[in-house]
Amino acid sequence: MSNQTSETPTRRSERVLLRIPIRVEGKDSQADAFDELTYTLVVNQSGGLIVVSRLMLPGAVIRITNLNNQVFCFFQVVMRSARSLSGTPEWGVKCLDPDIEIWGVHFQDKSEEPAQEGLIRVLLECRDCSYREMTALTVEQYRRLVSYSSVARPCPRCDFPRDWTFAVVDNGPERPSPLSLPLPFRTWPRSAKPNGGRKSASE
Repeated sequence: MSNQTSETPTRRSERVLLRIPIRVEGKDSQADAFDELTYTLVVNQSGGLIVVSRLMLPGAVIRITNLNNQVFCFFQVVMRSARSLSGTPEWGVKCLDPDIEIWGVHFQDKSEEPAQEGLIRVLLECRDCSYREMTALTVEQYRRLVSYSSVARPCPRCDFPRDWTFAVVDNGPERPSPLSLPLPFRTWPRSAKPNGGRKSASE
């Protein structure tokens, strides 16, 4: 008799409370096309929690554009949050191409982190290029960051050691501004890999 062990799936990255202005395009539960300006509540590499006033069905594919950097990607609606802190329906969504850094934050995989206990996870930002990264610091590095308001570490974008500081969370609009626009719904291939991660063309 063979021994079988079941493993509980774990998230590839940590979740970050980050309010990012976004544009959501898709079809609601009544198959009506919608185009809504809203924001995120929580993000990670594989998805996030977003605010959308329209009712959506689990499994529906939507297009999300980060209005800060104009990068877009396709997401799948996973579920509606049982409790809404914003007063508007909140939805868990899964990115269909998690290699695209739509949120403007690089999330390190657990395998990238040093095998060391007592690590402190923080969201940092490069002072020179504003590149953001969710990373793990040693206690000594964290103390230096708090004492001097910066810590030196390599920047993937600058390709050179830079000073990093605590990233400032985007506040976004004080209240969501959903817009229901009578736009034709875009038809996306079902079998093809979503063609996301590109800059949105300005209209």
